Amino acid sequence: MDEILEIFSDPLVEEVLLQQGYPICLFRNGKFAISDSTLKQPHSLKDLLHELAIASQTRLDYHNPSAGGIMQSGEFRWHCLIPPIVPKPFLSIRRHQFDQLAVEDFELSNEEEKKIHSFAFEGKSLVISGPTGSGKTSFMVGILKRYCHKERLVIIEQIDEIPILSPLWQKLITSPKDIKGHGGVDSNELFVHSLRIRPQRYVVGEIRSEEAAVFVESTRSGHLGSIATVHAGSLGEAKDKLCELASISQEKCGSWEFIQLPHR
Repeated sequence: MDEILEIFSDPLVEEVLLQQGYPICLFRNGKFAISDSTLKQPHSLKDLLHELAIASQTRLDYHNPSAGGIMQSGEFRWHCLIPPIVPKPFLSIRRHQFDQLAVEDFELSNEEEKKIHSFAFEGKSLVISGPTGSGKTSFMVGILKRYCHKERLVIIEQIDEIPILSPLWQKLITSPKDIKGHGGVDSNELFVHSLRIRPQRYVVGEIRSEEAAVFVESTRSGHLGSIATVHAGSLGEAKDKLCELASISQEKCGSWEFIQLPHR
């Protein structure tokens, strides 16, 4: 792992992609490139992925072949896939830019600035959409850092990613069921638990599936505006996706604010 992380000594490298038996690929300075390095041992990547999963206290096996988390005290985010959903073990390590990016680093229109103001001071909920790598989470963390440092935030995530930047913030993370289908805590259960710890505002990490319903519920629970991110190519796609996942009409999200980030 040290050899892999050494690649990030180049400040222009944002992400490293590894697949067993293939050259290492990089996302550097906004472009993909192929490195001349390869993993030396044929089973090293598979072993590494299980070590990462154990360290992150998450499940990774044949029946749950995808996992992710943070490493190096939150400096990097990792996500992996193993057979049977991929032919060979795969690992992505992405450098977080929470410390490097602030709200001021994003080019915002006057209308978008007003939407952030509505979220921060008028209790409106905000959805940040954009493609992969557009900086959605970094942008959201920048907003929280600027406006919500003294608020009681409850953060609900599937993967531990958003940093705790205030002792008032509380994070809850979903847990998968075991191999026998027992246990596990989903985001809906986390939301119910969180209502007893005096939240002022909700952060629903990244909306992929069931998180959409949790976000909707958080906007109806009498708290300050909630905030979340979603993968989408446009504002229209973001609204359609969120409403479809949450099984609501577009009229129901008419009071929410949406900001679309472009490719970086």
